[in-house]
Amino acid sequence: MTRTFRPLLIVALLATALSGCAPMAVKDITADRTGYLEKNFTPALLSADTGKTIAGVKIAPRFSKATVEYKYEIETNLGEKKVSESATIQYEDLGNGVIREMAEYFNNGIPVSTSYELRYGGFLPLRTQRVFNANRVGNLIVEVKQFKSFDKNFANMQENSKYDADWASGNTVQIMNFFDRKQTCTTGKAYAANTVNAAFAGNAVDVDCELSFNGNLDTKQQFIYLQQYGFAVARGMTVTSGKIKAAISSVKLQ
Repeated sequence: MTRTFRPLLIVALLATALSGCAPMAVKDITADRTGYLEKNFTPALLSADTGKTIAGVKIAPRFSKATVEYKYEIETNLGEKKVSESATIQYEDLGNGVIREMAEYFNNGIPVSTSYELRYGGFLPLRTQRVFNANRVGNLIVEVKQFKSFDKNFANMQENSKYDADWASGNTVQIMNFFDRKQTCTTGKAYAANTVNAAFAGNAVDVDCELSFNGNLDTKQQFIYLQQYGFAVARGMTVTSGKIKAAISSVKLQ
């Protein structure tokens, strides 16, 4: 029997395996957002190395769930402004500093996309996915493959301090050619959290972070870390295309 090899097909399949380019139907993801979040974003699904690092933290949950509504002011480098962007983000404390988040983003009140995440302290992106409603397929989940350096105090931030973490990241089926990421955050002076929103107790600190991609600065992020609850809410973001300023419009704590 003659066996025919297709070199281009073999190369394409290898590229898919190494880079993780496999399609995911958006309609299947968004049919049950909460169910999808709970099934696909749990500490048990972290990479082996990352899971071991997080399991060693030993922090009990400090809140159950929180829902925060935001309004965004976006300014592009062209000087354009949009004030109709908004988001509803649900936060859940899974313990050991792991915060599970689901964010629904809206433009003019119309749903645009949903992000699903596990973040350490609300900062380090352990496992993330952004799904755009208008697309037929979504991107694969991106995860931390291994921490090169890790500061557990990202989930216990204090005033006037600095925190660093380095890690290798890739999508869930990627087995090589990982991306190098680094996050450095500095905090300011502590102040009453109820000045952020009346629903919050305890103290808060403003946090300014820089996120690097393969050794190059990629994003500047601004957060407010809520010390009593052990997670961060957004203040804003600066990217190469413009700036985003976030304002909290409502908070519901459980």
